[in-house]
Amino acid sequence: MVQILEKSLFDPILIEESKDVREIREVLDEILYAPDTRVRYYVMDELCNYIQSKFTDPEYKLKVFIAYQGIEVLGFVIAQIDPNYTSYSRKCGTFGWLYANSLDTCKHLLKQCEMFI
Repeated sequence: MVQILEKSLFDPILIEESKDVREIREVLDEILYAPDTRVRYYVMDELCNYIQSKFTDPEYKLKVFIAYQGIEVLGFVIAQIDPNYTSYSRKCGTFGWLYANSLDTCKHLLKQCEMFI
């Protein structure tokens, strides 16, 4: 009897929530593309300042999810529930700044957004 065991050559995709603005900045530095470096750093600064301001507000619900495979960054997304944004008079969540290197990574990130919202 022959038993064949398959082992993946790749680590599993792990989705981690981050509240560390330095880690978020490092991830953005790795994945964010802009043809002009000045624009790129301006966007990174503004986004990190925005995230930091929302983390300090206890009424504001915001989560940053980062997809990793080992130490490699595969994706990034921000999910939030803005207390002032409603649809049909009900609070609703939104997500943005989605980056994923594959459809599988995108599915994992959006699943985390769904569970948060």
